[in-house]
Amino acid sequence: MSANQVVECPSEEDTFQLGKRVGRSLLVKTFIAVNGELGMGKTVLCRGIVAGIGLHPDIVSSPTFTIVNEYPGSPGVLHFDFYRVNKSIELFQIGWDEYLERPEVILVEWAEKFESILPEKRIDVSINEKGDNRTIIIQNLN
Repeated sequence: MSANQVVECPSEEDTFQLGKRVGRSLLVKTFIAVNGELGMGKTVLCRGIVAGIGLHPDIVSSPTFTIVNEYPGSPGVLHFDFYRVNKSIELFQIGWDEYLERPEVILVEWAEKFESILPEKRIDVSINEKGDNRTIIIQNLN
């Protein structure tokens, strides 16, 4: 995959398959910020990324109410959802700094809510609606 990509995904399956391709290209300790409105497919994309890493996609569920889900593996995956987080201090209270030090892939849905606490070195993914399709923009994928 190239450093920056724009991909049209007309179906949920296309979004999942794109996630798998991204997941296969990742290294340990990769941070991915995933942004898009409600219902755009953020969790579907994350499920594909987890599958591409080699974990079973059925373990993935949206961490909207738990803030973070951990999926053990090699590498493991930390899956955050900032949707219900009101202030960044809430993330630090659950150990945000410690999570960032772990040698795992980190996926964050609704990352734009607290962009100031995200690491500079990251992959940014934006999911936008374009007619009946989803346009997925991936930046900084090496």
